[in-house]
Amino acid sequence: MLNCAYCKHIPLQILAQILKKMTLPKKAFPNPNVIFPLDIPFESLDRDALNTIDRLDRRGYLSFFVGGCIRDLLLDQIPKDFDVVTLARPKEIKNLFRNSRLIGKRFQLAHLVYPNKKIIEVATFRKQPSAKRALSGELIIDDNEFGTPQTDANRRDFTINALLYDPVRHLLIDEMNGLKDLKDKLIRCIGEPVSRMREDPIRMLRAIRLAARLGFEIEEQLANAISSERFELLKSAHPRFEQELSRTLQSKQSKRAFELLDRFGILSLLIPEIQAYWHQDQEQNLDVQTTVQSAKQKTLAMLNALDLFPHADLDQAIAFAALFWPLFQEITQGCPTHLKLNEDFCMRLLAPFTVRIGLSLRTLVQISKIFAMNLQFDCIIPHQFKGYAYDLSLQFLEIRCLAESISSSVLENARLNSTKPKKTTKKSPAKKSIKEKRK
Repeated sequence: MLNCAYCKHIPLQILAQILKKMTLPKKAFPNPNVIFPLDIPFESLDRDALNTIDRLDRRGYLSFFVGGCIRDLLLDQIPKDFDVVTLARPKEIKNLFRNSRLIGKRFQLAHLVYPNKKIIEVATFRKQPSAKRALSGELIIDDNEFGTPQTDANRRDFTINALLYDPVRHLLIDEMNGLKDLKDKLIRCIGEPVSRMREDPIRMLRAIRLAARLGFEIEEQLANAISSERFELLKSAHPRFEQELSRTLQSKQSKRAFELLDRFGILSLLIPEIQAYWHQDQEQNLDVQTTVQSAKQKTLAMLNALDLFPHADLDQAIAFAALFWPLFQEITQGCPTHLKLNEDFCMRLLAPFTVRIGLSLRTLVQISKIFAMNLQFDCIIPHQFKGYAYDLSLQFLEIRCLAESISSSVLENARLNSTKPKKTTKKSPAKKSIKEKRK
C-alpha cells in the first residue's frame, strides 16, 4: 500500500492513476471471492516475462501469468517456462513487440523470441466453443474465438492450470477453485470430463503426465472418462503424440507415467508392441509374477534409470531409445550379430511402431545408431567412434549401466575409444628463392 506520509505531496490526478493501477477493473472480475493477495518474489519470476506483462499493462491491456508456471511456483518448484495471457489481440501483440511472431491455425497466438532459443508464449483470452459443439463433444479443429478472463479459465483443461497471477498488483485469481485441488493433490477436469476429452483427446495424455510428474491423483470422474474415451486418441494428429510422449519421457517421472498409461489402456493404442511385450505370457497361463513382471520390469528399470540420469537436457532420441531398448532386445534375440550391428536393420525393425506415434525420421535414425553402437560396445569390437551419434550412444550406455548389470569395463572401453586421432598435417615445403631456381 501507499505510505500516507507521502500521499499529501502527490497531485490528486496522479494519485488516482496509481490507485487505479493497483486495483483490478470490476468488469473483468465481478466476483471478488476469486481474488487473493499473493506476493511472489520477483527473483522467482522470469525477467523477460515480467517486462512483457509490464509493457502490455502500460498500454492498457490486462495481462497475467497463467498455467503451469504459477502451479509450479505454488508447489515450490522451478517453472520450465512462463506463459502470458492478455486482452490484447495477436496483431496488437505483434505491433508492440518486434521480436514476436504469430503462430497457430486452430488458435492464433504470439511467440516472443529471445536469445538462447528462449520463447515466451503470449495468448489472448479465449472462450468456450459454441453450445452445440460443446454438448456433442465434437473434436475442436477451429478455436480462434476471443473472450474474457472468466471464459478463458473455463476453457482450460484442469483446475490447477487455470490460475492467473498479476505481478503488477500482486494478486492471484482462482476462478476454478484450483488452489483447493493443489492442496488436495488432485487432477480435476474443468467442465464435463467426457465432452472435454472428446474436444481434445491429447488431454488424456496430459492428465497422466501431470499426475505422474506432480505425484497427484486423477479425480474419479476424469479417470472414468479417460478409460471410456481413450479410443478418441486415434483421431489426434500423430506429431502431437510425439510431443506429449517426449515430454512424458523427459519429465523425470516416466516410470510412473507409463504404468498409468498401461493401467488406463492407452499404451495398447499408441504402442501395442510394448503392451504385448509386457503381457506376452499372460495368455499362456504362465507364472505372472516371474515371466510377465520380468518383461515389464526390464522396461520400467530403463525408464527409472532415465529418470535418475543426472543430465539436464537429454536428447529426445535417448528418451525414446530407453523406452524401446528392452523390446528391441527381445525382437532381435537369436538374430546373427552382424545383422544387429547394422543400422539399417535396426531402423527397419523400429520403423513400424515409431511411425505410429509420429516420430520424426531424424529421431528414428538417431535411435538406430544408438542401438547399433551400443551392441558394438557390448561386443567390445575394436572401433573408432566420433560425432554426435557417438555422444548420444555413450550417454545411453551410462543409462543402461544404471538399469542393467553391465561390466564397468564396457563403459571404460567405450570411453577410451572416443579419442579421435589427431590430424597429421604435412608441412608444405619452403618455397625456393629466385636465386635457387636459377641455379
